[in-house]
Amino acid sequence: MLEAPSNGEFIPPGTHAGSGATRVAAAVLALYGAVAGLLLYILIFPSGAAVAMFLLAALYLPLFMGIGGLLGGLLGFLIGPKLHPFLNTGPRRRLAAMWLAMGLAALLLLRFVVPHAVYAKLSCWLHPGACTLEPDPTRAMTALEKAKLDTLLNDRARWAHAGIKQCNGHWCQIDLSGVQDADILSVYGRANHSVWAVQSSGSVVRFTHGKATVTGDRLRQIHGCGPSAYGFWERTVYRWVDDRLVPMDIPWSDAIPSSAALKLTAIAGCSDADLWFLGEHTDSKTLPQTLVLHYDGQHVRSMLPRSMAIRPTMIGSDTPGQAWLLGTKMRTNQPAILRFDHGTWTALPTERMSDAHMTAVLGLGNSLLAVGALAGAGVAYFWDGRSFQETTIPSRYAIRAVRAAFEGGAWALGEYNTVYRWDHESWSRQNEPLPDGTGRASLLCLHSSEQTLWVGGSSGLLLRRSQDPEP
Repeated sequence: MLEAPSNGEFIPPGTHAGSGATRVAAAVLALYGAVAGLLLYILIFPSGAAVAMFLLAALYLPLFMGIGGLLGGLLGFLIGPKLHPFLNTGPRRRLAAMWLAMGLAALLLLRFVVPHAVYAKLSCWLHPGACTLEPDPTRAMTALEKAKLDTLLNDRARWAHAGIKQCNGHWCQIDLSGVQDADILSVYGRANHSVWAVQSSGSVVRFTHGKATVTGDRLRQIHGCGPSAYGFWERTVYRWVDDRLVPMDIPWSDAIPSSAALKLTAIAGCSDADLWFLGEHTDSKTLPQTLVLHYDGQHVRSMLPRSMAIRPTMIGSDTPGQAWLLGTKMRTNQPAILRFDHGTWTALPTERMSDAHMTAVLGLGNSLLAVGALAGAGVAYFWDGRSFQETTIPSRYAIRAVRAAFEGGAWALGEYNTVYRWDHESWSRQNEPLPDGTGRASLLCLHSSEQTLWVGGSSGLLLRRSQDPEP
């Protein structure tokens, strides 16, 4: 026989107010609210960045839980009885009212309790594009809009003092206003606030003490390791002395006829007595040829035997007496990698990368990293002294450049502004977003110094990544 409470409310058989039905109803309504809040959260913030998720949870999740509560309450009233018979009870109505009250409380909490300055600081940091310096002239700014504007003005003033255009976490874009928007093809940084950049036009840009200037020098490439740095223009080689470019007297006639036209294409090495060059030379009797040249401080020698039969494209040397050469085999057009160790060239077995297009190599003592593309996706190989092993690099795009990291390991750049880190065992993608406005530019070159990563790109883009997120 059915029980009827004194207030006339119907309760299903075997249940009563405060029984398990109440707990079931609470659980189902809580699920409604959580799902609704989560959907709103994902729709508004789809990026899912880890830091943003935590901070936004602290700011916005109560709001979404409140909105979710409102929706949960409405769902409980409208379709709850159809989903679960126990929801057709008095406790269901009380729980729906509780969710409605919680939603209103969350809205009031965020509107009147959370300080506008705190909200604005985190909001502008997570979403710089949402902050604007152009308020609507047709209406007065709210307290929140004024706090956002003050935050952005303070940040930009601090950035401008440091010569920074904009920052996003550990990444900052250097302000090169007034400098030609030519591609930056090589960079060399000596400290957190000092860098040299060579543009495709040959111009040399120096950024130091918060100011960027064009030095008036002309270079095709700059290469540095530690405190030593070198560059070249045509056949003239320069070294850095007291932050100035000083030409070196290189006796090219030791290796090629004095009448030959020599044009350098690459440089490597870390001392005046151990410099390597790639160069093209022609004369009236022969076709253009690519030479591998070495300068020991007194003489220049041509170092690549013709029996190797390769077309060199890149050379690297960060250890005295050793060098690495990347090229293609003349007969098969497949990748070729040679190692020079104290007077002897050795051709490394590259059969595993025969179908790949290799773009760069990096010597790490007796080991080697080679990067490139295979079927359009990024690929990397590690030489352990005996053979090349393919290492999994999480990239769907080709890898363009690789350089040793100051703190150990290596950094690599991929297409579509992707950055990767090698820790001697595996690759990982750096998911930190770059500063706003860099999305259309391409990252082309990099250099690591004193826990700072300098990156050059197209259209005069110059980025800095440091452990200190402040300029």
